[in-house]
Amino acid sequence: MVEEYGQSANNWPVRANGYQVLMIMTDITVFICCNWNDYYGTMPLRDTLMSRSISFYSRFLLLICLQLICLKTHAYQFGAREDVSQWRAQPSTQQLCELHHPIPEYGEAVFSQRSGQSLVFELNSFRPLQRQGTVDVSVVAPAWLHQFQSQHLGLMSSQTGLQPVLTDDPLASQLLDELQAGLFPLLRHIGWSDQHPVEVSISSVNFADAYAAFQTCVANLLPGDFAEFEHSTVLFDTDKTFIKPQYQQRLNLIAAYVLKDSSVQEVLLAGHTDSIWKSEYNTDLSKQRAESVKRYLMDKGIPEARLQISFHGESKPLLPNNTPANRQKNRRVVISLKKEDGEKAGIEKVTSSSPLSKK
Repeated sequence: MVEEYGQSANNWPVRANGYQVLMIMTDITVFICCNWNDYYGTMPLRDTLMSRSISFYSRFLLLICLQLICLKTHAYQFGAREDVSQWRAQPSTQQLCELHHPIPEYGEAVFSQRSGQSLVFELNSFRPLQRQGTVDVSVVAPAWLHQFQSQHLGLMSSQTGLQPVLTDDPLASQLLDELQAGLFPLLRHIGWSDQHPVEVSISSVNFADAYAAFQTCVANLLPGDFAEFEHSTVLFDTDKTFIKPQYQQRLNLIAAYVLKDSSVQEVLLAGHTDSIWKSEYNTDLSKQRAESVKRYLMDKGIPEARLQISFHGESKPLLPNNTPANRQKNRRVVISLKKEDGEKAGIEKVTSSSPLSKK
């Protein structure tokens, strides 16, 4: 395959493949053959060919055979012309960001990122792919960026159906980087028939503004969806109220989510203990645990008005307090997010102001 690039009639860069080169060579051969007398006068063709080490006829037949072989592998080529290339960023929902690029007569290329997930690239086709195969991914330079060299990015598997190409990071991010640099990703996958593969060019024309909007959307994505943060649990050591380091990252994500999702109206914090100490002591201990989590979330920026605590001592065990493992799971603060006003957890009060007393 010739490693040079030119412009097609659709004004997007395509590779000059072996088929095109052989077509030109064959046309030249046929022209010479049909105009032999113009080159060699009346000299018999046979005598001239016999004087050469390689038969002219052999070379001619070889070119014809190679041309027929290349006809079977000639790719259908798709891509948006400069004057019709479009990119659009979908409006942000804080849960999903999308960047779309229509590809005339083929379908569209889409970059997307959901809250709490990595970037995804997909190529959607109007026609379903009937079998799996290999996708060759490369990047080429348009005519106005001739100083850049083409680069092969790798191979991946194609899918059947209307979404032949689907990949996530790091390839998805690399494709975005190449588009931002003004280059054209080029994806070649098996075709809708056995004879002709499909070559899809993704234009970087008019990419910049839509990409800026997409980046803004991604920056404002929630760290996850509501279901992921609706219920969480922080466990404590025996007779302790400090938050262990392994739970701090989870609390950081909860705080980030609550601050971005204005539909979360309340964060309920319910403190619990095991049954080792007296009931009154355990009630106050569960309150201190709930308040410890409350202070941590307030330090991360959540207003106190959105944080509600309740404390239940040993009265609501998750498991029977008959083994060390079960007691560990009962020493907890349960964090619940509420999106709508409803019945709030009651806040029990400890009436005694005296120092806590154990058994």
